Amino acid sequence: MSTLALRHHSATVSNSIFLEQGEIRATAHAEIISTILGSCVSVCLFDPSSRISGMNHFLLAEAGDNPPSSRYGDIAIEQLITTMVQVGANRSRLVAKVFGGGAVLPLAAPHAFIGRDNVRVATQELARHRIPVVAQSTGGTQGMLIKLLTTTGDVFAKKLGPMNGQV
Repeated sequence: MSTLALRHHSATVSNSIFLEQGEIRATAHAEIISTILGSCVSVCLFDPSSRISGMNHFLLAEAGDNPPSSRYGDIAIEQLITTMVQVGANRSRLVAKVFGGGAVLPLAAPHAFIGRDNVRVATQELARHRIPVVAQSTGGTQGMLIKLLTTTGDVFAKKLGPMNGQV
């Protein structure tokens, strides 16, 4: 989607939501949901018939022995699907778009693979739920800004400049 098309949609949408790490949003209303990703991943879901959309933003792949939290991909994806259905989406019509999972910080093992592990869990969980991934922009060494247009399921993604450690 072009920047011009996004501006047009922005003019017709009165509600803009920014998703922080560990948050989930699903809605049947016209909104623009945005977030900024590095090694984190966002899964965007859309039911084209009911026009219900949702997004999550998770930090780590799996909760493991930790308390359940939407900061973990395995929990966040399950919670997003459940919330979408509660809002009125039909689980069998959901399609997914996956973003993020970059290697944006110079981390030592085992933390060096956080982004890759996040993407792996996202695609595995979506496959387990039989939700097709219709678009994906993951990996790389740059962060990204994404904006989900909830009425269409379109996602605008913009790569951000490399991190250089300066504040």
